[in-house]
Amino acid sequence: MHFAELQPLALGQPRNFTVDLNGNPWWHPFSPTYLLSDYLYSTSPYDMYQYNFSIKKTATSTLPPIINALETYTVMQLTENATDSSDVDAIGAIKKRQLTEKATGSSNETKLVGIYGMVWIAAIVFLILLGLHQNSSSSGLMGCLCYSFANLKAIKYWDLSYNNFTGPVPDILAGLPFLQVLNLSSNQSTGSIPSAFRVKSQNELTLRIEGNPNLCANGTLCIAST
Repeated sequence: MHFAELQPLALGQPRNFTVDLNGNPWWHPFSPTYLLSDYLYSTSPYDMYQYNFSIKKTATSTLPPIINALETYTVMQLTENATDSSDVDAIGAIKKRQLTEKATGSSNETKLVGIYGMVWIAAIVFLILLGLHQNSSSSGLMGCLCYSFANLKAIKYWDLSYNNFTGPVPDILAGLPFLQVLNLSSNQSTGSIPSAFRVKSQNELTLRIEGNPNLCANGTLCIAST
C-alpha cells in the first residue's frame, strides 16, 4: 500500500488510521507524510481464500483515511523448465574467460569488466529463462567467441556487435536450435564464416558480420570495414 499526504494539514487536524486484514489488525496507527511517498507492506507471503483490507481512522483522527495505490503479488507457475545445468556452466565459463581476458589490462579496466560483466551475465540468465533477445552490444567484451557460447540453447536474438571479439567464428554456434538473429558486426573476428552459417542464413538465420575487416563471408570474399 502506498500513501502520501497531498495537502498541508492544519494544526489539530491529524490523519491517522489503522489497516485490518480480514478483520484482524494488520498495521498499527499510521499517518502519511506530506508530499512524501510512504508505504506499508509485508515480506511474508499469505495463503488465504480472500483478502479484505479495511482502512479505518483512529479515534483521535479528524480526517478520513486515504490510499494512493495498492500492489499485490502472486506466485506464478512457470511453464518453462528451470535453467538447464549446461546454461549455468556456459554462463560461468563465459564470465571466467571475460575476466581472464581483461586481467592483463589496467586495474581500472579490470574493475570495470567486473561490474559490467556481472550485469551482462545477470541479463543473460534472466533472458535465457524467457528465451528472448540478449543485447550484448557495446559491452566491452573481448577475446574469442569461445565454444561455451554454444551451450546457451535458448537464445533467439543475440546482438554481440561493437565489442572486441577476435579469432574465428565457431561453427558450433550455428547449431543453436532457436537462434534467429546473430549480430557480430564491428568486432575483430577473422577467418571465414563457417559453411553451416552460410547454409542456415539462407532461410533460418539473419547473420550480420559487417565491420570485421578480416572476416570473410566465404572462402575468398572478405567484408570491407565500415
